[in-house]
Amino acid sequence: MNSIVYVETSVISYLTGRPSRDVVTAAYQEITREWWKSAPSRFSLVTSELVVAEAASGNSDAALARLAVLDTIPLLDVTEEAIELNRKLIDLRAVPHKAADDAMHIATAAANGVDYLVTWNFRHIANATMRSRIEEVCRSSGYEPPVICTPNELIQTDHTSSPGIITQATRTDPIIDELRAVREEHLARFGYDLDAIFQDIRARQETSGREYLRRPAREVVPVSADPSTR
Repeated sequence: MNSIVYVETSVISYLTGRPSRDVVTAAYQEITREWWKSAPSRFSLVTSELVVAEAASGNSDAALARLAVLDTIPLLDVTEEAIELNRKLIDLRAVPHKAADDAMHIATAAANGVDYLVTWNFRHIANATMRSRIEEVCRSSGYEPPVICTPNELIQTDHTSSPGIITQATRTDPIIDELRAVREEHLARFGYDLDAIFQDIRARQETSGREYLRRPAREVVPVSADPSTR
């Protein structure tokens, strides 16, 4: 059985975006497209209504390209369990309140037993300084967290010619900047009210006409104190 991979919005943005002249952005785009060549056959890809909503924002032509890809990927149900885990990630400061949408991606993936969450979001998702706290909150809530990674880390080992991963740090990236603006606008539109945001997501699911998968969470794996036994 293929591993289940939750595809976050930034991956779709790099996959479908016009080739960039920025060397780092271009590298991310090339890595993403290289990964995507085999990803549908190697993994069971899933996403969520929140990704669809984010992808539909911004430039209309770019949005159409993103939505065309997402139309082929099954959507996970944003369950009450996912919403509650989202609250805990924020309340326990694993993810900042201003990044509630980022937390929702993590919570949806964890509550649905996803194996990997693939993203290019280094600020609040694929962030080494935050990852241990995210995993701790997920496990203490009864959910084994997905492995948070980039497409580069899921490329087959025989693809050795793929560009190495370049950390984003504080550099400017138009694709990520656009996505951050979309998320900021989305949160501000609801006054950063989590209840209102969740109600909107559920309403979108009820009227979209698409089916939503509801998967069991994975059993929590105890973390050994001895790194050699992990």
